Amino acid sequence: MTANYKSKKCEELVNKIKECRANNNIEGMSVHANELKMLAEDIQDTYSMTAALFYMSMVHFIKGEHDKTLSLNMEILSLCDLNDVPEYHVQTLNMMGIVYASISDFIAAISYLLKAYYFSLEHEELQYSYFPLNNIGALFQNLDIPDMALKYFLSSHEYKQKLHIAITGNDAIPVINIIAAYIKLNDFNAAKKWLQLYDKDYRQFESSAASIEVAIQRIHLYKHDMDLKSLTPLLDELVNLSEGIVNRNRYFKLLLEALEDCIELELKDYATRLLEELELMNEEVHDILLRQHLSGLKVKMTLKDYPDDDSYETLFQYYQKNENYRELEKSNTRQSLIIKIEQEEMMNEHRLILLNNARLLKNNELDPFTGIFNKAAFKQHVSEAVCDRSKDEYAALLMIDIDDFKNVNDTFGHYAGDQVILDVVGLLTKGNQSNVIAGRVGGDEFAVFFPSFYSLDYLYEKVENYLKAARKIIANDTAGIITISIGIYLTKQSEIYDEMFKKADNALYMAKRKGKNQYAVYAKPSDEDTHYASEAPLYSKSAEQFLPAIYKILNVDRYAENDLFAVLRLCLKALELKQAAIQIFDQNLTHDRCLFIDMNNQPEQSVTTIENNLKVLNNYQNRQCVVNDSQNEAIETTETAYRAWMQSLIVFDQQPLGIVTFYDEQLHAWNERELTILTIIADVLAPYIYYGSHE
Repeated sequence: MTANYKSKKCEELVNKIKECRANNNIEGMSVHANELKMLAEDIQDTYSMTAALFYMSMVHFIKGEHDKTLSLNMEILSLCDLNDVPEYHVQTLNMMGIVYASISDFIAAISYLLKAYYFSLEHEELQYSYFPLNNIGALFQNLDIPDMALKYFLSSHEYKQKLHIAITGNDAIPVINIIAAYIKLNDFNAAKKWLQLYDKDYRQFESSAASIEVAIQRIHLYKHDMDLKSLTPLLDELVNLSEGIVNRNRYFKLLLEALEDCIELELKDYATRLLEELELMNEEVHDILLRQHLSGLKVKMTLKDYPDDDSYETLFQYYQKNENYRELEKSNTRQSLIIKIEQEEMMNEHRLILLNNARLLKNNELDPFTGIFNKAAFKQHVSEAVCDRSKDEYAALLMIDIDDFKNVNDTFGHYAGDQVILDVVGLLTKGNQSNVIAGRVGGDEFAVFFPSFYSLDYLYEKVENYLKAARKIIANDTAGIITISIGIYLTKQSEIYDEMFKKADNALYMAKRKGKNQYAVYAKPSDEDTHYASEAPLYSKSAEQFLPAIYKILNVDRYAENDLFAVLRLCLKALELKQAAIQIFDQNLTHDRCLFIDMNNQPEQSVTTIENNLKVLNNYQNRQCVVNDSQNEAIETTETAYRAWMQSLIVFDQQPLGIVTFYDEQLHAWNERELTILTIIADVLAPYIYYGSHE
């Protein structure tokens, strides 16, 4: 899974922590984890903060400081509940289970381990499920419940095999656990097969801890086969293998198993040596059951040494009583854990049912094609949101309609129309805050509700972005620029949804009537003569802002086409357009040449054009849209040329000199103000072209 660190330094610190962990450098882990925490606080990086706390808790756990570990883990889980940090969420749940197992709270341990398992199933991208499964197996193994241990060990192994994850040093112990469980169940043939697999595929990854684990299992197998020749060298090496062992409880338990084998085989010298080692470690061990087991084995040794002693009967009764107690404890623990597992399974199933019901309910509320709320669900959610808001904030209901959508279906087909609908939904939902509600209220009509905001500039910026994004939607590769119209109703009060909807719809009608591709805001009836307050012009630039620069470029005494190119570039930049052309007529009012510029395709080029139909000259003072109609095309251009244009005839002394054309992806985007700008530009160019062509 991809890490979400805000800073490269944070990621580097985590890598250093992992390196220290691999080398058992606990102090190094602690230093780097604290550095990471301070850095995360400075840059307000929740992900890095969670990582820092996790590794700090790991340091405390390794040191046996369980209270501190649990305290930090609870803090991590609180962070994870508020933020999406699944990687550390599942690892923390898993660690909680391990910690509780270490302090013999097995019910809490199994609960957290199962929570980690179920959580990992919901986040398969983590590929983590086999970890808690293996730890549940280890819990049952430590409680000497081998059948349950084997069940989870095998599940963990099978799950990892399905993931096709390469074998690493972490995989040796789980396989040894499977061998140990089979031995406990007296299935020695199965144990030997798994040992062969271990020697073949896993032994190369053997760590010092794995060396002790597998040595104990070999001792058990040699004991079963009465192969003392192979067994005794392993006993000689066993104590020497203890260097570097961090988990003292686990090592203590393994030595107990070896001691029990030696007692049963009557290997007194080896038993004595192992007992001495265990006595030295006894104070370090926190597991009461392990210490009780040691006491029982000491009695068992005494019975073996002094079978004829007068106290034999008393000791034997004590030993039997102790063993019976252990078996009863094991049986009770097993039953309690099985009940807890069943409870956790039922709780998880219930939770999944609730989630599924929520999904079904949500699906019933969603428009099946677009995935946003249908009309009824949109009304319900907006009605609820209107009632729960502050009077100091604005709320806004937006009605959005795709302009001339029927033409899209009729011209390009319903597949293209469906794609346009999905594209419009995408722009209406992208980047919204979580409380913004979007719905489909008609075939090509949509609504968006902003329940709370303080600044009208914020809303108008969102609306402008909607209009701009819509004009980038192409219905077909050859043509079909899309625009939308938007009606807005603003309020600071709690209102009835139907009234809000009606007012926003009226504003939408006004936007349509005024030429589409714009928005209109519903105003109260008291606002002078109209119920509507229309938007400012789409383009904020005015001719006055860049006309002085045009005059500076043009020189009537010196005609040069490079000057015309410079003017075109300046106008395109000022009007936020991409392509323009100046067509110059000859004396017969036919095309002489065309100067064409494409801001996306430098350098400029002068191109020859087709003959123009003079019958359409009276339409040049207008907006045009051409779809594969070569008779009315103003210019032959590349396939990437924009198919919508605005044109103005260039006239000087009542003589038509040419046409200035601005091409745009925004079909019907300009309003009357922009048409005026275009006319002014044509008037400025006229004397320059006239005197240049009459030299």
